[in-house]
Amino acid sequence: MLVSGTFHFRMFNPLHWLPGRQIDDFSRELAAQLASRYPPELSSATPSKKRDKKLGRALNHVYRQARDFTRERRLGVYGRARLGNGFKWELREMGYQQAFVEDATKGLILQVRGK
Repeated sequence: MLVSGTFHFRMFNPLHWLPGRQIDDFSRELAAQLASRYPPELSSATPSKKRDKKLGRALNHVYRQARDFTRERRLGVYGRARLGNGFKWELREMGYQQAFVEDATKGLILQVRGK
């Protein structure tokens, strides 16, 4: 049962749907931004304060970009999941350590979950 016509219009209006390709492209762009600020080689290096600061700045930048993208385009659950999954696989292909990929992706999902 629909509550209002506005809800029905917003839910089924194809103009509000974002093609999956745009989400996939953006997830690759996010991974590339992270790689430019924090190369894969650093994810396996010995921990240091300088490296940790660099990682924090890089992840904050990526998470901010992702938050803005999801808010501007009003991504739903499926779109946010697709963004996170694309980001995860792109990081894996770039050669990041598995634990790093999982942590970075989890952080991304938490940042864009809409709350």
